[in-house]
Amino acid sequence: MVVGVDVHNMGHRSIIGMSASYNKSLTQYYSKVAYQSLHREMLDQGKSKDEQEEVQANERTEIFGKFMLEAIANFTNRNKGTRPEQIIIYRDGIGGPTMTQKVLKSEGPGGALT
Repeated sequence: MVVGVDVHNMGHRSIIGMSASYNKSLTQYYSKVAYQSLHREMLDQGKSKDEQEEVQANERTEIFGKFMLEAIANFTNRNKGTRPEQIIIYRDGIGGPTMTQKVLKSEGPGGALT
């Protein structure tokens, strides 16, 4: 299974696009779009940019985790109960260096998705 994830920030929200192949020739895809508030109001509440990014990274990990469960279930259903042997994930749209560290912490080895 090949998975692609990208995040695009637009105004006060992020658009998260995700797709995952579900056949052996990698020509058919399950896809989903999710929207996330950027929580800019947290800055008005005295929260630091670091705290705001932590909340965003955790929410994105939750969104991505749910998508992965749905994508694996879709693959399994369409392949008569067979689960994917391997999953390759292409991830983009992480953001700056501090956000990258937060995403790696939550989505990388040892994180919530492993």
